[in-house]
Amino acid sequence: MKRIIYSFVGLLLVTLMFSCKQAPEKMVLGSWKLDSVAITNLDEVVKYNFDAMQTSINDQVLSTEEQIKALDPKDKKNTEAIAQLQQQKASFESEKQTFTAEMVKDELLSSYTSMKGFAYTFNEDKTFTFAPDGMGENGNWTMAEDGKTMTVTGETGYETTILVQELTENKLTIKYQYNYEGIEGVFEDVIYYFVK
Repeated sequence: MKRIIYSFVGLLLVTLMFSCKQAPEKMVLGSWKLDSVAITNLDEVVKYNFDAMQTSINDQVLSTEEQIKALDPKDKKNTEAIAQLQQQKASFESEKQTFTAEMVKDELLSSYTSMKGFAYTFNEDKTFTFAPDGMGENGNWTMAEDGKTMTVTGETGYETTILVQELTENKLTIKYQYNYEGIEGVFEDVIYYFVK
């Protein structure tokens, strides 16, 4: 008889334990403050952007040289234009010498660290706000039954799928894989860490 009672109590405890766990859709409700950000492919993104910027500067130097060659230096009307173009070329060359991958990295990281204080607020009516102090982008959200993905649709209709890496009562970790339609490049894989 004791064995049956212990089995029943054990079964009851297991049932209570699983029934108390909230559905992901309920757990995500409320306001989540951004705590930190990590870019998982930072080196790749920095290299791509640095190389692209160097190519752009080289193209500007070549274009300026071609413009200078197209002007007749003997024609007095061109003297000022040639001087300005030579100054512009020197500026581009100087920029190329001083522009570093570290500058690209710092700018990229700065753009994400400046988001400190941003918050996502997910409401029961399936609306959301994302911005500092609750003022900013608004829209609608849905969550997959398994809680592994969310879809947020902003006011403009732009839809983003968010990968939910962790969701507890006090912690929300999501991953954005940026991909700008129609634009080639290497884009950031960003993990955002939120706390309640």
